[in-house]
Amino acid sequence: MAIRFNAATFKTKPTLPAGLGKLRFCPHLVVKENRSDCCYQPEKPPKRPDPGIYSQQERYTAGNLITWDSPDITTNLSSGQTLDDNVIVTVRNYSTDSSALGTQVMLEYSQFGIGFPKSELAIQNVNLNMQGRSGDEQSLDFFLPVSIRKKLGGNISVFVMVSHPHDRYTGNNIGEQSWSASSVQKGQSERFTFQIHNSLSVVTQFDLLVLESDWNPVLDTNQTVLIPGQAQNINLTVQVPADAVQSKSFNVVALAGGSLYGGIYHRFDV
Repeated sequence: MAIRFNAATFKTKPTLPAGLGKLRFCPHLVVKENRSDCCYQPEKPPKRPDPGIYSQQERYTAGNLITWDSPDITTNLSSGQTLDDNVIVTVRNYSTDSSALGTQVMLEYSQFGIGFPKSELAIQNVNLNMQGRSGDEQSLDFFLPVSIRKKLGGNISVFVMVSHPHDRYTGNNIGEQSWSASSVQKGQSERFTFQIHNSLSVVTQFDLLVLESDWNPVLDTNQTVLIPGQAQNINLTVQVPADAVQSKSFNVVALAGGSLYGGIYHRFDV
């Protein structure tokens, strides 16, 4: 069957409904120069949690006193217990307008000292209410096998990392505890020995200082240079007064290039 067309077919313009005659079927894409016009901008910042822990780095940056006997990390060494080898970690939410559900708390440990390689022990999740309400602070119990202490020689250093996907401030997420104690005699010169280890990938100069001044504390060196992986013994010597009636605690800080590298806490018990 043949199909015939006449010339009129191609000369007739399509008839559009009223009001549509000025529409373009293929409008050009118009790109606005100010893209902020098409983005939602809330009047107030979104509410976000702030889970954290006692952080030596945060306090050092703010110019506050610091200790490596963390008030938020307790082991059987610092509490005086001998049968329970658990580590108790306290975390809290500092946000007053947002809860911190699903906060992750990771515990690591290392050989006792400054800067030794860390090993992961366990991870726990915790739900924290907003600050000022019940449940804004929680204590977590981490089991620490006795075999770990025996392998590392008794004392250990403990590190806690707190994380949340919507954390508004990460400056308070890392806390440490490097705690030890020893008995001393009144009127005697006493010594505490610990090690500093270079875990960095380059030869590094470390500066050491004691934060306290009682009992005339002296380090046998205030500066040392270590190659990667090298460790060195450091001695802290104090002069115990003949009339001493209570224990004294000392915090030693290690700096690398002016930045906080680590620290250690020791208590001399009279």
